[in-house]
This record gives sequence, structure tokens and C-alpha cells, in this order.
Amino acid sequence: MQRSRCGADQIASNNGFQPTSSCVCLIMAVFLALIAALTGCAVHYTADRDLRSPQPVPDAVAAEFAYPKTDVMYSETLLEDKDAYIVRRIEFESMHNVIPVPHTIRMDYYALKNVENAPVILVLPILGGKNVIANMFARYFAENGYAAVIVHRQREYREIAEIEQVNPTLQQMVIDHMQALDWIETRKELDVSRIGAFGVSMGAIKAAMLAPLDPRIKAAVLGLPGGDIAYLLAYSTERGIRRNHSSYIEQTGFTAEELYNHLRAEITCDPISFAPYLNPADVLMFIAWFDTSVPYSRGKALWRAAGRPEVVYLVSGHLSAYVYLPYVRAKALSFFNRRLGADDALP
Repeated sequence: MQRSRCGADQIASNNGFQPTSSCVCLIMAVFLALIAALTGCAVHYTADRDLRSPQPVPDAVAAEFAYPKTDVMYSETLLEDKDAYIVRRIEFESMHNVIPVPHTIRMDYYALKNVENAPVILVLPILGGKNVIANMFARYFAENGYAAVIVHRQREYREIAEIEQVNPTLQQMVIDHMQALDWIETRKELDVSRIGAFGVSMGAIKAAMLAPLDPRIKAAVLGLPGGDIAYLLAYSTERGIRRNHSSYIEQTGFTAEELYNHLRAEITCDPISFAPYLNPADVLMFIAWFDTSVPYSRGKALWRAAGRPEVVYLVSGHLSAYVYLPYVRAKALSFFNRRLGADDALP
């Protein structure tokens, strides 16, 4: 294995300011991440040479996500027209639902101009916000020879508050993205033998569930992912997840530990459950040492379950990892170039 090393400066207090411990941790994480990013500080492990082979997806698991493919009617709206690509909004109704919530699948398609058989990256957004990070990566991929498809989050899923609906909603997320892949297969300008998946945070968790279950995904880059969704719902410090946590506690009267044990028994749709079906040679992960939103321990557990694929450890927390985005973009592009067989055509 190849490894790069770095140190970190100590941070001193000043002027008698008395911040809270959480404030100190945040300031330290941001400062260390900034210093680390500016000095190129990250720890990169290449994958072991003797990687394990992926296990086949059991028939019972595959059956949970099986559905008959049907032709769908979709709408198409022009959003942007750039020199190298066009961005179109694609919308169609989900035809396969395991939850009683009708919803529209919305995608932004970055279509390359004058390129045939283009490889394509499925870009999965973070939990909240306005898709700034997803748009940034989709543009970057399009500028470097890849078509890109951003699959938007479902607003309707935020309204599902019942604890019993957690696992079916996770299943629906996977099926929604499978339907996005069905649409990609209808595009003659795209090479469906070269499809990658990219996600950060919640997007990475979704990609980590999709890639093992759908063989159309040939490479996956997972930024700040984690397994054991029950643990994330019980203990994550991420604001959106904490709202769900509070709702579940109110419904059940559970303690955090009781909530974790209950969800762990109920949730079967989980990246760590599906990780044995991943080919570790097709995966690149980024894990942040000081992450409390998707805790480092959950990212490391997923890495082990996935067969110890190539990994980059970031000297940051969850939000402070933002300063690494230029580095992550370059690493992701290089990985996709290697795994999707486009080295001769792409930088």
C-alpha cells in the first residue's frame, strides 16, 4: 500500500475568550482542515492487491428491488446551454413504489455536445441545501468528458415521519435511482457500459446502497459515507437527522440507545448490509477523521465491509471537508478515468 503522511499544528487560545467545547472542536476542525487542504495534507491508501471478490446478491435481496421495466413519459426543459454541454431538467413519475407516496423523479442531465457513447456519472446530492455541491461536480465531470445526471432529493420523503416507514423509504430511494438508470439506458448518446456513481454525505450513502445492487454501476466514488443507518439516526449530530431523531423519540419514548436497537432490528436496507456485494476494486472512499455527522467509526466500518477499497482520509470534520473539494474532484476524476476505461480520451 502507498501512504502519504503529514502533521498538524497545535491551536492556542487567545485574548481570554472562553468558547464552549463544541465551539472549540468546530474551530479546531475547520482550522486543521484549512491548513491540511492548503498543504495537501491527506492520507491516501491504495487498495490492497489481493482484494476479495464480491459476493453475489442473494435472490431474496434482489427480489426486494425487482420491478417490471416500463416505458415512461417524461418532460424535458432546457436549463443551460454551455460551450461543451447542455443542461436539461428531466421529470417523470415514479412507476414503482413500495411506499404510498406518489412522487416525481427529477434529474438534471448534463448532455455533452458532439460526443457519442459518452460515459456518464450519476451524481447524488447531500441531504439538504440547494444542490450546490452536486452542481459543482456535475459541471466538472461534464467539462472533462463525462455526461452527468443529478438525481434530485425527494421533498415528499421529508414528510414521512413514522418510524415504521424508515426502511421502506430507504428501499424506495434505491428503486428511484434504478429508474434513473433505466432512463439513462434509453439515451443512444450514452455508453451504458460505463456508468459511475458519485455522492457526498447522504448522496454517498445512497450510492453505497445502489452500487452493490445494480450491476449497471461500474465505479463508485463515495464522499463521507457511512454504514449502520440506525446508528446515524440515533447519534448523528447533523441537523436534519437530529430533527428525525427527535420525532422518533417523541413517538416512542425511547432513549437514544433504545432507538438504535429498535432501528437496527428494523432496517435491512443499509450500505453496510449490502457492502459484501461491492467489488472493492470499483470503489473509492473519502472518510473524515473528525466527522460527527456521519461518524468516522461508521465510515471505517463501511470501508471494512466493502473489502477495504481505495480510501483517502481527510483531516477534517463533515462540514469542514468542504475545503478539500478541489482535491476530491481531481481524485474522483482520476478514479473514474481508470475504472471506466477512458484514459485515452479523458485527462
